[in-house]
Amino acid sequence: FLFFIGLFYYNYSRIKITDSVKELMRSILRTRQTVYLFIIWNIVSSATVMVLISLHYSRNKEKLLEFILEQNPTLNIENTEAIITSFFIGFSITAIIFIGVMLLLYRIFYMRLLKRLRSNYKQLQDMEKDI
Repeated sequence: FLFFIGLFYYNYSRIKITDSVKELMRSILRTRQTVYLFIIWNIVSSATVMVLISLHYSRNKEKLLEFILEQNPTLNIENTEAIITSFFIGFSITAIIFIGVMLLLYRIFYMRLLKRLRSNYKQLQDMEKDI
């Protein structure tokens, strides 16, 4: 995470209006690529963490069942497979919703940033043609 913040700041600070049009376009595209890689990194790392959590609980079903029964003492102990299956289905649905919301938010913010960068890029291309 800190790597991407540092890289973004580095690329952002290299964008200078005094640069040539070509160098300015390269700087903008580099910054755009950094933001895109940051988004991919966050989504992949979130999905990986959720898969690892799921694997951990699938290997430690007894501890999971013990924890669930401590939190809900009124549950029927006879059908433990249904309790475990319900947990994993609920966890999977929650993980999918979480990643979906992340994708939606990133899409909204990233598209806003891309619009600005794209308009700046087009203006710079027009300036390059005029020169």
